[in-house]
Amino acid sequence: MLLYAICISPMLQTLKEGITGVKTGNGRKGIATVAYADDITIFLTRPEEMPKLREILDTYQKASGAHINMDK
Repeated sequence: MLLYAICISPMLQTLKEGITGVKTGNGRKGIATVAYADDITIFLTRPEEMPKLREILDTYQKASGAHINMDK
């Protein structure tokens, strides 16, 4: 599990930097992801960010060999 957490961390950081997410208060940066164990929830509030999200996920899949289940 620790190895998974180490490997998933760069993708979570890239999502945090690349996706606006949901604003939580006055002027605060938005929350783009919530991760627990092997589940990740990604929040998009702007439909135009979908291509950027796909790019980040595709890059992660190619780099790690992992498969992301987009149907969930």
